[in-house]
Amino acid sequence: MSAVLHPGSVRPIPRAKPRAVPKRKGVSVTGVIVFVCCVSALAFLFSSAFSLGGFMLLEDARAQAIQADRRAALAEISIAELRAEIERLRSAHSVQRWAAVHDLIPSYRAEHEAPTF
Repeated sequence: MSAVLHPGSVRPIPRAKPRAVPKRKGVSVTGVIVFVCCVSALAFLFSSAFSLGGFMLLEDARAQAIQADRRAALAEISIAELRAEIERLRSAHSVQRWAAVHDLIPSYRAEHEAPTF
């Protein structure tokens, strides 16, 4: 007995079509090195800029402190000069001269006496 196949009775077995699966690429060493270098360079630039800004602010504060010290010293000298002038004007001799210039006679002195300077 031999089996004879009838041409319409046999169906071909469907075969799986090969799919194109993209190959997974690994991270290249060169890419990692370039990325690390870029990040390091940016961090260095930002830190340099901030430290330079800090140094500039520090120098500005130092210059302002020096100017404030100079102004304070000048103010102390001016105050000392003004106090000396006030003491000179408050002296008895200055008061008597001013009174004589303005024709004022002290109450304890008679009108006919001349002022003594």
